[in-house]
Amino acid sequence: MKEREEVKGANEEDTENWLIYTHSLSHQLRLQQSETHKSFLSSCSMSRVSRKGGVEANNVEANNAESNVDVEVTSNNKPKTEKGKRERMKDRSGVWDHFDKEETSKGLKAVCKYCKTAYNCDPKKNGTSPLWAHISKCRKYPYATPKESKQSLLSFQNGSNKACGGISGLTYQKFDPVSIRKTLSFMVIVDELPFKFVEGQGFKYFCSVMEPRFHVPSRQTVARDCYKMFLTEKRKLKNVLKRCNSRVSLTTDLWTSIQQINYMVLTVHFIDNDWKLQKRILSFCTVASHKGEEVGKMIEKCLLEWELEDVFCITVDNASSNDTVIAYMKRKINGWKTGVLKCRFLHMRCVAHIVNLVVGDGLKCVHDSIIRVRHAVRFIKQSPARLLKFKKCVADEKINSKKLLCLDVPTRWNSTYLMLHAALALENALDRYSEEDPHYNVELYDREGNGPPTCDDWAIVKRFSEFLQCFYELTLRVSGSAYVTSNQFFHELINVAGLLKELCASRDENMSLMACKMREKYEKYWGDPEKINLLIFIAVVLDPRYKLDYVEWMISEIYDSKVGFVLKKNSRESLYALYDEYRVLPTTDTPREDSSESRDDAPLNATQKKVDVLKNKYKKQRGERGGEIKLELDKYLEEEVEEDFDNFDVLGWWRSKNPSLAASWVTLPTQIKNTRVHAKPQDGLMEADKITTLPGQPDGVDFDHYAGYVAVDQTSEKALFYYFAESPKNSSSKPLILWLNGGPGCSSFGNGGLLELGPFRVKSDSKTLIRNPYAWNNVANVIFLESPAGVGFSYGNESIIYNQTGDISTAKDAYTFLVNWFERFPQYKNRDFYLAGESYAGHYVPQLAYTILHNNKNANHNFINLKGIAIGNAWIDDATNSEGMYDYLWSHALFSDETHAKIKQSCNFSETSTSDECDNYSSIAGEEAGNIDIYNIYAPVCVKLGIKAHILDSVEVYDPCSSLYVEDYLNKKEVQKALHVKPTKWESCSGFEWHDSPSTILPVIQKLMASNISVWIYSGDVDGRVPITSSKYSINALKLSIKNAWRPWYTSDNQVGGYVVGYEGLVFVTVRGAGHLVPSYQPARALTMSKRLKSPSLAASWVTLPTQITETQVHVEPQDGLMEADKITTLPGQPNGVDFDQYAGYVAVDPAHEKALFYYFVESPEDASSKPLVLWLNGGPGCSSFGNGGLLELGPFRVKSDGKTLIRNPYAWNKVANVIFLESPVGVGFSYGKEPAIYAQSGDTSTAKDAYTFLVNWFERFPQYKNREFYLAGESYAGHYVPQLAYTILHKNNNAKHDSSFINLKGIAIGNAWVDDATNTAGLYDYLWNHATHSDETHAKIKQFCNFSKATTSQKCEDYKDKAWEEAGNIDIYNIYSPVCLMSGNSKAHILDSVEVYDPCSSKYVTTYLNTKEVQKALHAKPKRWESCIGDVDGRVPVTSSKYSINILKLPVKDAWRPWYDTDNQVGGYVVGYEGMVFVTVRGAGHLVPSYQPKRALIMFSSFLQGKLLPKSRMMS
Repeated sequence: MKEREEVKGANEEDTENWLIYTHSLSHQLRLQQSETHKSFLSSCSMSRVSRKGGVEANNVEANNAESNVDVEVTSNNKPKTEKGKRERMKDRSGVWDHFDKEETSKGLKAVCKYCKTAYNCDPKKNGTSPLWAHISKCRKYPYATPKESKQSLLSFQNGSNKACGGISGLTYQKFDPVSIRKTLSFMVIVDELPFKFVEGQGFKYFCSVMEPRFHVPSRQTVARDCYKMFLTEKRKLKNVLKRCNSRVSLTTDLWTSIQQINYMVLTVHFIDNDWKLQKRILSFCTVASHKGEEVGKMIEKCLLEWELEDVFCITVDNASSNDTVIAYMKRKINGWKTGVLKCRFLHMRCVAHIVNLVVGDGLKCVHDSIIRVRHAVRFIKQSPARLLKFKKCVADEKINSKKLLCLDVPTRWNSTYLMLHAALALENALDRYSEEDPHYNVELYDREGNGPPTCDDWAIVKRFSEFLQCFYELTLRVSGSAYVTSNQFFHELINVAGLLKELCASRDENMSLMACKMREKYEKYWGDPEKINLLIFIAVVLDPRYKLDYVEWMISEIYDSKVGFVLKKNSRESLYALYDEYRVLPTTDTPREDSSESRDDAPLNATQKKVDVLKNKYKKQRGERGGEIKLELDKYLEEEVEEDFDNFDVLGWWRSKNPSLAASWVTLPTQIKNTRVHAKPQDGLMEADKITTLPGQPDGVDFDHYAGYVAVDQTSEKALFYYFAESPKNSSSKPLILWLNGGPGCSSFGNGGLLELGPFRVKSDSKTLIRNPYAWNNVANVIFLESPAGVGFSYGNESIIYNQTGDISTAKDAYTFLVNWFERFPQYKNRDFYLAGESYAGHYVPQLAYTILHNNKNANHNFINLKGIAIGNAWIDDATNSEGMYDYLWSHALFSDETHAKIKQSCNFSETSTSDECDNYSSIAGEEAGNIDIYNIYAPVCVKLGIKAHILDSVEVYDPCSSLYVEDYLNKKEVQKALHVKPTKWESCSGFEWHDSPSTILPVIQKLMASNISVWIYSGDVDGRVPITSSKYSINALKLSIKNAWRPWYTSDNQVGGYVVGYEGLVFVTVRGAGHLVPSYQPARALTMSKRLKSPSLAASWVTLPTQITETQVHVEPQDGLMEADKITTLPGQPNGVDFDQYAGYVAVDPAHEKALFYYFVESPEDASSKPLVLWLNGGPGCSSFGNGGLLELGPFRVKSDGKTLIRNPYAWNKVANVIFLESPVGVGFSYGKEPAIYAQSGDTSTAKDAYTFLVNWFERFPQYKNREFYLAGESYAGHYVPQLAYTILHKNNNAKHDSSFINLKGIAIGNAWVDDATNTAGLYDYLWNHATHSDETHAKIKQFCNFSKATTSQKCEDYKDKAWEEAGNIDIYNIYSPVCLMSGNSKAHILDSVEVYDPCSSKYVTTYLNTKEVQKALHAKPKRWESCIGDVDGRVPVTSSKYSINILKLPVKDAWRPWYDTDNQVGGYVVGYEGMVFVTVRGAGHLVPSYQPKRALIMFSSFLQGKLLPKSRMMS
């Protein structure tokens, strides 16, 4: 009954509208392919599976409850069986459908109808729960799902069922009466069935067989269900229109029924966000009359109901009353301030209707031949017997045409055409009929035509039919609704004009007379420049097959010179005026003047000279015509036209070929309405929002901060939470910033305020706050807004939040918040105001800025002084962001080349949805990347709380678990009370069904750039979610000219903070070493930035192998006693507890040139006698393996910052092997020789020969290591040393298998190896560019002018390489994210003296230590000036270079690319196994891998020695 009352109480007008609308809804439901229909069609997927695996008891009860309106209620006055006692109540539970009651000796029993199990059922003692429980697991219950299967019933879904997606196959099914009711309503609407259909006996019987548990509802219930569906679909369509980024066009149709009721249908046409043309019926209603004012009011009412104000044009027929309709709508739309060029193009006359009028005028003088054909057709169709006889004539004449005779309506020319067209095909049959039916000729002679059609008549009819066919086909083409037709009108007008011109000159007087009358009507509508809508011409200009020159030429051909001149002039002016309207947004300071009319009511400014006004106007016009903005349209017009072919997809071309310009026309956020902002009095609320103190707040807080709610929508109960921190100093003069985090749905206060740029950070105890010295409120007053409603502490009506939240509502609510907030804090009105945010705020910030500027045009006291925007790692364009993400991750060695190639091949990110193949390879990329923090690819991930790594509680040191501390803190009652919030379960990010999100925001950014506000996009360069590559791709799509070239910018401590490039209207900034949350990872650099807001062939590989090894005698000297002499007693500054032996000394390799190589050898602390032997070589060429490899990377000691003391390296490689550090070649480090010989003969060949000689002699000195498993390892230019020495060893071993010089070489390992000049050099510059150290322009020039496969490069190449280094600035090229050493002495920054923390000055400490006399004496070294490297050092070998080099080998992959994990459960890097080679990356390491990542380097080296790939799954701690 409640449902009936609700329907009865519904708005009668809406109900009437629904009843009229039902027919159109059924048609609309068939057509809709968009998301407005998706939730309904989800009924094809049945409800969730019951946890018990059987039938849920409440299903039956729910079904009964849903259908209770149809159950007859019987009287309670039952006859009594015994005096004073009532009859026992009838069992009401649905469980008794499955049980019978039986009296037994043990009492009343309930017996299962299926398995005969009995249960006690005394109504006073026993309930029905056990019975329901039994049914759920009864094995003989026919509808039960077996418990052990834990799944619903399977059924086969027929692929012909389009409502369920048209897919065949098995699907699970579960009884769901609600879904069945919905499906029943859908069937009634789509098949246009009467409501009483559901009460038919046949249908009820069908349902009882199909699903006995379903209770068929009554006609009234079905009617209510259909009405609910109507309301649901209406709401969904409204949401679709809200999310649509284009303006809409309307068509009207009016008629009067035979009952003399006036009807109107209003249809909307729009291009959706997927660039598909859509057509939807908005209203099917009655109107009082066809008077213009009445119709206009009805259209206005409908638009307001649907919240549509951005109307581009309205197509109407040519009734005189429609002029009044258009005039009325112009007044209203201009009043809403949403019209384009003051509704200049609003009135579009229906082309099909004008064609009807033109042809209708011509047919007023119908030829006698047509009359005779009409009478002949009427005669035959008047009698079934005649029709039967005529069909026999058709068969006798063997006419194959399937056309049938049809009689026209004389006032409808298209029916006349169809009649003549059919009659012509049956001409011979009509002639035969005249011979067989004597009454035919007699009766026709008595009629107006004077006889049957003759041969001459048929000739005339044929010509006339061909003439009408042109207009008939034209009408069909321009009436299409599944494709764009506006660009076809012009061509159809040309066809008509040409045809009429030809026929006017015809010798056939009848045809000539008819054509002349038609031409007069044609000129009335399409010959007068004042009446023709110029969009007919502009639409053709926007068709890339034709463009402006074509249109102007055609106009000259069709129209006389005077009319043609006016049309061409008006068309060109209108084109540019439209472009200006869509492209240029008014500035915040100067309202934009309309180009067509001046404002007489504008106030005079006596202080401004008229000449200044004219100067500004001149500059503006010059900028518009000569600047980048205007060039975009001009460039399109000047480009070559596309090939002209049928079925050309105009919208598809615009989207794929010219998205930037197309978006200017189509996808601008035109749905910003000048609606009344929800404003409430704010008196006293600022004081109420003031925070006294926050729990755990540190002492000495010297600024005011506030928190509270601002109501933004009373209807939906939406209120947004904010936290506001004023600046500690000069807050009254500093600007105001609104900060927004992205998501969509992530908290700006919890993330932005407490993790990034706010004044506090939460300590690891989740109770205490520490001060953030790099807080942005040091330079501005900052508001953190939790937006949209439902995020963080913000709240609202849940049904509205989850059904209507999207970009549009978020911008609207945020603007309403600002208007009210400025009333609450009036001292900030007119303050310089900035918007900033990150990630999906790439949507929020530009859209809110656009809303502000849009509303500033009409604002009085609500004016907001917006000065600029800044967006970090901004998601602003779906296609470029997605493509850039995968390119970035691949270029940073996070997934394999093979997967990247497949993604490039199968993924088209410009499409709204990607293919299954693309999704598959995208998933593989994620799997190969492993468990890394995608928001900072080099940062650790949070594994568990409470570990020592988190006790630093420092803003400078990033803590991956910090978000957990924030969540704990904000969910404390005392914290929420201090923040003045409703008790809430606070979450960092909230899940939403996002209802509108345009695929690109670039058009909005273009508008903002044109409005003269500051536009900054900044990017942390180690973010993998919205990486710097994505930002660069997006900016490149704007095709902006460069104003200030790419250069580095520096922090206060003279470190490169990142890079900056200035474009016309936009600044792009990178923040070096920062991830997605830039102020969290690099707080100091973020603060600094915020202050400024104001392959060669494989043959080469064979050529360069050292195959010409000279078979010279190896110099071997006696080594007796030298091992003991080389043993180190102790090193100066050596720590206590050294538990291994170490040796150092010289091995002579060439007495003739006095060459001797210095070595340092450390044995393993445990089981040295069984562990393998490793020779380590640093590269250069010319760098010390002992000073660099031994004391900076993998040796047992590191030198402290005092240059005197050593500390133990817990990750030294001698834990897993015995390691020799060899200073090679001669002249490096402590190695020596005759200097002229050194510099005259040093090279790869001599280095390999001398190193081999060293090894042969060393094994004689340490004979216990002969035949020990031996490995070569090194880095950088050791990419030459190691392979060449290994080749030499293997070559010599062939002749020394039983000789004492045999060396048991087992393997080699090279880090950041320089192995191929061409690929290494190309990879170097590609890597640096991919990591945003130099500009796109410079990189493009390097790619253009540099051929690295040649021995020498051109001067232009050298110039641009130099420029790349200049743009990179003063960075450490061996680790582009580490700081550089800027001081020669010690400083407090270096007092950590920790192996885990990289010190950029550590090489200076090593140099100091090794040049100490007592150190050199302890090492048994000759006194000399030790240097880290000698000669020309070029060791910058990025992972990109290594990958390029390996790719040349074209090795088959044996073990696919995957992550490997360290002992802290962090991704240590990536590994891929090739046939004969393993390639490993070490995540976060620079050129000297063991120096930057010592722990990971040790894990990698241990796996190398064991001959195993690195750990495949994370090790559990």
